[in-house]
Amino acid sequence: MEEKCLAVLLHGGFVMSSIRSCLFVALIVALLLPSAAFADGGIPTMGSTVVPWDYQLMPIFEAASAKYNVPLPLLLTLAHFGSGFENRGDAPTIEGGYGVMALRANDWGGDSLALAARLTNVSEQDLKTKADPNIMGAAAVLDYYATMWQVDRTKGLDAWLNVVITYAALDPDFSKMFAMEVYEKMMRGLDTVNSSGERFALPAQDIGSVDLAALEPPGARVEAGYPGAIWYPAASCNYSAYYTAKDTVVVHTIEGSASGALSWFRNCNAQVSAHYVVSEAGKVYQCVDENYLAWHVGCMNSCSIGLEHEGYAASSSHPQSLYDASALCVRDICNRWGIPKVRFHPSCTCCGTGICGHIDVTNCCCGTHTDPGNGWNWDYYISQVQGAPPAPTWAASYKAQSYPSTMTAGSTATAWVEYTNTGTGTWTHDNTRLGTTDPQDRSSPFYNAGNWIGPNRPTDVDQSSVGPGAVGRFTFILKAPTTPGTYVEKYKPVQEGVTWFGDVITWTITVTAAKGNITGTVRNSYNNNPIAGATVAISGGPSTTTNSSGVYTFNDLDPATYTLNVSAGNYSPASGTATVTAGATTTKDFTLTSTDTTPPTAPSGLSAAAVSPTQINLAWSASTDSGGAGLDRYIVYRGGSEIGRTTALTYSDNGLTPQTGYSYYVKAIDNAGNVSAASNTASATTLPPTVPIFQDGFANTSYWSSIVQSPMPGPYPPALVSDHDHSQFPGANSLKTLTSDDPNQGCLIGHTFSPPFAAARFESYFFDGSGLGYVGDFEEGTEGWASYPSAYGELSTTSGGTSGNCLRILDHGWTGGFYKQFSSGFAAGESYTLKITTKVPAAGTWGTAPYVFVRFRDGNGATIGTDNTTPITADNTWRTYTLTGTVPSGAASVWIGEYMYLNATADYNCYVDDVSFVTSGSVSNNSRQGLQVRCHSPSGGLLAIYYLGTYSASPGSYSTYSAGYYKVCGSGCTGWYWPGAAAMTRTPGWHKFTIDIGPYTGAGNEVKFYIDGTQVGPAVERTLDTQTYGFDMVAYGYHYRVNQSGWFDDCAMYASAPVAPTIGTPVALSDTAIRWYLTDNSNNEMGFKFQDASQTTVASATVSNGTGGTVSADETGLTPNKAYTRFAKAYNGTLDSLPTASVTRWTLSRPPSASNVTCDKPTGYTDSPTFTFTSVGGFGTGTVAKYLWAWDTSPTHVWTGSEAVWNSGSLITTATSQGSWYLHVKGYNGENVPNGTLDLGPYTFEDLPPTNPTSAVETHGAP
Repeated sequence: MEEKCLAVLLHGGFVMSSIRSCLFVALIVALLLPSAAFADGGIPTMGSTVVPWDYQLMPIFEAASAKYNVPLPLLLTLAHFGSGFENRGDAPTIEGGYGVMALRANDWGGDSLALAARLTNVSEQDLKTKADPNIMGAAAVLDYYATMWQVDRTKGLDAWLNVVITYAALDPDFSKMFAMEVYEKMMRGLDTVNSSGERFALPAQDIGSVDLAALEPPGARVEAGYPGAIWYPAASCNYSAYYTAKDTVVVHTIEGSASGALSWFRNCNAQVSAHYVVSEAGKVYQCVDENYLAWHVGCMNSCSIGLEHEGYAASSSHPQSLYDASALCVRDICNRWGIPKVRFHPSCTCCGTGICGHIDVTNCCCGTHTDPGNGWNWDYYISQVQGAPPAPTWAASYKAQSYPSTMTAGSTATAWVEYTNTGTGTWTHDNTRLGTTDPQDRSSPFYNAGNWIGPNRPTDVDQSSVGPGAVGRFTFILKAPTTPGTYVEKYKPVQEGVTWFGDVITWTITVTAAKGNITGTVRNSYNNNPIAGATVAISGGPSTTTNSSGVYTFNDLDPATYTLNVSAGNYSPASGTATVTAGATTTKDFTLTSTDTTPPTAPSGLSAAAVSPTQINLAWSASTDSGGAGLDRYIVYRGGSEIGRTTALTYSDNGLTPQTGYSYYVKAIDNAGNVSAASNTASATTLPPTVPIFQDGFANTSYWSSIVQSPMPGPYPPALVSDHDHSQFPGANSLKTLTSDDPNQGCLIGHTFSPPFAAARFESYFFDGSGLGYVGDFEEGTEGWASYPSAYGELSTTSGGTSGNCLRILDHGWTGGFYKQFSSGFAAGESYTLKITTKVPAAGTWGTAPYVFVRFRDGNGATIGTDNTTPITADNTWRTYTLTGTVPSGAASVWIGEYMYLNATADYNCYVDDVSFVTSGSVSNNSRQGLQVRCHSPSGGLLAIYYLGTYSASPGSYSTYSAGYYKVCGSGCTGWYWPGAAAMTRTPGWHKFTIDIGPYTGAGNEVKFYIDGTQVGPAVERTLDTQTYGFDMVAYGYHYRVNQSGWFDDCAMYASAPVAPTIGTPVALSDTAIRWYLTDNSNNEMGFKFQDASQTTVASATVSNGTGGTVSADETGLTPNKAYTRFAKAYNGTLDSLPTASVTRWTLSRPPSASNVTCDKPTGYTDSPTFTFTSVGGFGTGTVAKYLWAWDTSPTHVWTGSEAVWNSGSLITTATSQGSWYLHVKGYNGENVPNGTLDLGPYTFEDLPPTNPTSAVETHGAP
């Protein structure tokens, strides 16, 4: 056999050949030719293009271990073999594994990928490509296997052996071998860094009773190859068993474990092989005779010997044990085949000699693989193949670095340099350091006390230990000198007390003068509101925009005086200067004036309506604003003076003087402060002091509702009828109570008013007995009166009556008169009374002088007997006449009216007012019904009734009127009380019932009862419930059967406004609440209300049970740090007192918290000394007026009041030394009242160097 140099090929994965071996010579010759036979393919690899993880994996491992109770060392070791902690995308390993943990989906039945998807409900694609679900999924699978194998999790790692064998998912022998590798790695420990810079360190573990030798499959040594190899032959279907001369020796990396490779070589589906497999532990396995053609590198299979190395092309480094074992094997191969022990780069297929990586074949000839990757240490490897002299104990070669080329005076920056340990000694965190050199041990101007070991020792190596071939990083923080200039810094490693070694690195750093900052707030000059989106520009320099709080900030400015120009849409620009001092922040605020000079349109349609003795309500139509600033609100004027502002289209002017006229107009104002012209003027006069709150003549029952009270089985309200009409108020009807066959079926109806009243007078008219009850006042019309037959009078209503309108009859002479007819409501034998007030002029010579008459007619219209008459004095003066009598038998209708005969044709007017015609027999002896005033609880429970009417129970009698009350006061007390029993004898006809409820005094005599103006019975007590809840209902009827119908009409309620209270001193309770105080000066109030300038009630309180008491009410839902002006009023139902004086109080400022005082850096370690703090929402209304602040290294602070003030813009602080820093703030409102403190931090300015390399990327290249 001709000796040729054998190229050793290193690659990341195996090549799947589509051509099987053949023994025919022709095919042998073909295979020796450069061709596509056994082309690069098979297991995909990541190659050299690695996308590092952009987040740390160690926290995920720790969380997975804790969640699924799986040993963390086992998880880390499986990840090491599964991916080397690298991001391999969706590329599979040699074992058919995916992701960090190489979850299996392979030809041996490995299904842990699918199992993880099922256990965690995560898709297989996400499990392949995302680290966090992959690690969690693997932990879930291990937990599942542990349960299946009944692992005692209180035991050591050896209890998990069967779990690891199951997880391997290879054929039985190589699954055990995989477990052997895992336990061997845990026994030796793990310390590696991935391409993201994250370190994974695992100290040596106790593997207990695990017998590693028993797990290794049996092998046999052969003489054909390397004597140190263990023979594990590949399946003959995966290589070509014929001789080819080897002039190039080639070796591969596996993209997985050694056990996975050996197992795969024995699977005929693989169509791939290599001559040797090398494990990280330093074991060498021979799979194909060196003379034969292994299928490992496509077009160069025929001239090369291949070695597969355990690990990944993406790995940043490989263990020295792997390098050394492989190098000994390759040295032996080169010696036997005469191959030069040098690395070379082939230029064509099988046309060079030496040692190369798979990527070298890809670059020149065929395939796509890019292994062994950038982490392969060629220098060390070739030196070991050559058998170079032993490396020195302390040696290092530069690998990478990061440092700033420019710094600001006094600033700090993190820098690092990486060296590869090319010696035999192990670097340690305590003894291997970076020192200053040129000259050696010089004092560096970038010395940073607190971070550096000393002026000539920036740091020691980050890792706890760095073995030979590994990479160590030295990280430290530079502090720029205060003098600007260009500085050259040189450093090299030193083993303290032993020797200096390694490459010198040189950094050229330009130090510029220290910078300063400008911050501030831009506000609207009209209302001081912050302007968001305003542009702030430095003349000839940068520009920025204000945030939602109107705040702008410029950082890192050279010390100088700057001109700032500020602009915003619809505002006039502004400018100003700010002087920046090195290391300080200058605050410069601006106010902008709107360019809108167009006032809004004037409000229109202003109307004013008095609703009580103290209140007038206003309403108007909206204005529009076209100038761009937008409508702000409306200004209300009374008598030419401003009284309030509102954004609504209505305004209630309360607390006025009763029975007084007021005039108003309204203007609109926009957000630029432009005020419109005045609206039209509207006027109104407040009502008299004691006013009718409620009057009802029963045109309908719209304001009344049925009442059901025990023992009533259901509602049974009075009926609305027209046969009885008292006619004091508008409405031609009355309410007629109805009786029933059921003695428990009462008849009740009530009217509810809200808010309740504390004191009021209630009146109503009651028609007692049977018969007709007509009262005419002609306020609403002629009420059915007609001209006397043949008189042709013209009837109408007119003003000028005895009280309001009256009936006017225009007569033209000769026969004259007028009448009203009744056809029902009376009975024979009933007495009747007609009262009529009339005014008749002396119109001329009377043929028949005017008279009043009552005429009864039978069913045929014939007059029964003679009219009952009385003469009228015709002197054009109001006079009242009364006729009485008895209804005759057979009467079917009755006329009442006037008659006269004038002996001439002439026009004259007669007038009639206040007509009453009542017929009635004796009152019944069983009526029970009356006027009621009720008090209810807020939930509707009945608490008290005051009653005036007929009543049958002892000690009253059916023939009398009684007054009494019902109260709820507990067992043995609740019930009816009748101090006014049998107070007056009943008489038929209309009677005026009055219940007068005075202010609560506790004297027990606040309620009085009147019938027809005469007090009946003694005054009685007001219950305490009526003081607390007031009176909210007037009612008619009774809750048992009334027995006889009665009529109620002309219900009224009268009340007076209370005396104004005295306002007290308010207290801010929080940033959203204020407690308002007053002193009660009245005793007829229902409660108190606190109102704002628009007279909207913002808080209310109940009565204080007498004058002189202090009352408070809490107003909540307010805006932090805002001034609120309020006044108070007492109220009795809908009647308000005059207002108190106004008083102002600010809400407390928003208490500082980590959510509203934020930093541009998180707590913990940082490499920058500058910290920018933001008051979220800015300063002013809604947030805080100012903060006192302190920046120091203490976690707490004792406030003195002399601290610095922060009231605009951002707060920019600097850590002047290494260590943990804290910001302390104390918030204040506009009244300088504090509300809360906050200690933020720690913000650690790299107090200690990191214990492992960071993920920073290299800058500025080689040293």
